[in-house]
Amino acid sequence: MKRNWRWLGIGAAGGLAVYYLVPYLGMQLANFGVVRQSSGALPEMGLTFDDGPDPACTPAILDALRAHGAHATFFVVGERALAYPELIARIQREGHELASHGMHHRHAWLRSPWAVAADLRASVATLQRLASLRPTFFRPPHGGYTAATWWVLRRERLTAAHWSLEAHDWHREFLPEDVVERVLYHAEPGRVVVMHDGGPGGPVTAKILPQLLEELSGRGYQIKPLGQLHGLQASSPRGVLRRIWELIVDDTFDRINDVDFLTEPAYGMFRLARSRFSGPAVTLSDGRVVRPGDSVAELHVHSRRLVAAVRHNPVRAFRMVRQSITDVARMMRDNPKYRDAPLLFAVTPFHDLVDLLGFQVRDLDSRVFYLRMQAFTVYLRWLYASPASRKPTHPKMIYIERDQLLSRYLSAEVPEAVTSGN
Repeated sequence: MKRNWRWLGIGAAGGLAVYYLVPYLGMQLANFGVVRQSSGALPEMGLTFDDGPDPACTPAILDALRAHGAHATFFVVGERALAYPELIARIQREGHELASHGMHHRHAWLRSPWAVAADLRASVATLQRLASLRPTFFRPPHGGYTAATWWVLRRERLTAAHWSLEAHDWHREFLPEDVVERVLYHAEPGRVVVMHDGGPGGPVTAKILPQLLEELSGRGYQIKPLGQLHGLQASSPRGVLRRIWELIVDDTFDRINDVDFLTEPAYGMFRLARSRFSGPAVTLSDGRVVRPGDSVAELHVHSRRLVAAVRHNPVRAFRMVRQSITDVARMMRDNPKYRDAPLLFAVTPFHDLVDLLGFQVRDLDSRVFYLRMQAFTVYLRWLYASPASRKPTHPKMIYIERDQLLSRYLSAEVPEAVTSGN
């Protein structure tokens, strides 16, 4: 009898794991079958608003969006949509996207499987009745998924939508200016931002949205609904690995090497660091020799942005690179950290057209270093290029002298001596 109870307990634990844990890991964390961001090929972001509509906040948010010519996605709660049908009509009339956030704002883990299914279906029926449309996207309250959520999404042919940037407008420890700073710091082409037009986050978002939209517009971003984002698609195993790489490996490298970001504008392609030259030795035009181990400036590319831009429009990508190098030149001119760096260099497989940008190209003189960099670039190409290219990679060193960089890209600006206060 005890053995039967033990096996019954094991079976129950396994069933709970399948029902709760597997969807949590696969959908909420790994985002399999869930859209969370677009390709990033275009300078656009998606703003999404949850928990509304709310007459205290939604109108102000709609006013701000209209003033900036921006459009967004509203994940509405069905019972609130029934209470404020005039706001649903205005959201639709002004060109925004309506999506489902459930009929009642309750976590799926606290509901029975049949209640989860009934709630989602009721929310879809509500939008069909109020707006004469069937929503494309569903975001469960609190982002919580169960096996029942997965099943009813498939039955109703809805796409689960998560986010890649949480604004934290609801967070008690975040002041309104902290929310703006957080979104701007993490802004990236293709990012999907979750904010709120109802609940605790609604008043904060209503207050800060005009400033946030102004800042994003100044950086070159267009704000679009999810359905209009370029290349929006569900995550794949490669996408999960890419996310882990960016959150752990890239972030750790940037912190250890004190990397400066030049990716604030939507066109930004580069990061910059002060590092030791890896060679081969370079003789400068004034006769000085930069040898391996000397302190120089090193250029690092934003891999996801570059690959996405090149795949979408190579000509436009080249223009973005050229524009971003101008920002690199300003950083080397204005930041004391780089003012005595005699050389800007990078080791990269992307060296076919760099002569048009003023860079020179040299083969790597260390076979071991070449093979290591080749393996690294093959991995990055597999990680970011989809489908992955089979063209062999041949990493080389590209470089440009400091004076040539400043003269080529900043000749029409204030001279360095004046800018530096000398």
